[in-house]
Amino acid sequence: GGFVPLNSSGPHPVAPGELSVSNLSLPGGGEISFTMAGGSLHGIVGERGSGIGGIAAVLGGVAAGRWTGTITLGGQAVRLRRVTETLRAGIAVVYQADPLIRGMTVLENIFLSREPARAGIIDQARAIQAARRGCEVMGITLDLEQPAGRLSPWECVMVRLARALVSRPVLLVADNLSESLSENESESLLQVIRQIHAQGCGILFLSNRVREVFDLAERITVIRAGRVVGNHESDRVDEDTLYRQVAGRDFESVANAAQALKAMGVTGRESQIIQLLL
Repeated sequence: GGFVPLNSSGPHPVAPGELSVSNLSLPGGGEISFTMAGGSLHGIVGERGSGIGGIAAVLGGVAAGRWTGTITLGGQAVRLRRVTETLRAGIAVVYQADPLIRGMTVLENIFLSREPARAGIIDQARAIQAARRGCEVMGITLDLEQPAGRLSPWECVMVRLARALVSRPVLLVADNLSESLSENESESLLQVIRQIHAQGCGILFLSNRVREVFDLAERITVIRAGRVVGNHESDRVDEDTLYRQVAGRDFESVANAAQALKAMGVTGRESQIIQLLL
């Protein structure tokens, strides 16, 4: 089995397997260990500066030699010191800050440096077919000829997801992708993530937002100050517990606070920030 990628007739040569991160130490301090079941939808949540971005950088092969620890995928140790090693392992990362090239089309951005070719000539028809298949996997439609500079923030995230899927991953790492999105756009993003996961691709979903991780993930790891402070099955934990672990503070009731803020007309990102500061 495994996830059938955009530009291939078969799955990635690496079968979906358990991801194990042991004693991951980054320059900012702390030490992180967690295990993600193969092919699952695993959420990691923490405040800004908690170490989530470091996890994405390491798994994406862009942290070079700035980390120590052990990472295994499917029981096999992986180095991940370069982007090529990450791609070879079957991991694709979509980062929070990863802008598109505004003067290029959607199609060109999706296949940037990965254009399908025959005899050294870019195969435009094959690229279009693969991009359309990617949109089908995500359950969306995109105008492939649209310049990236004209896209909405939500559409830009969709293009970045499609570009990651071109690498034929068995594990997709999403790093705070809702950061620039509205509340409705964020909910649409979660639907797309669910759709990709339903096709058999493992998802590691990293976010600063407790609510979306709680709504989305099958299992949740909580990070604070570079350390794991909680591991939960999503159906055996409540939001209040997650908020308390993320912030390291007690709340009488996050739900009541959210209702009160909503009554005052404070919703979305502003409400979440206020709740974390209570």
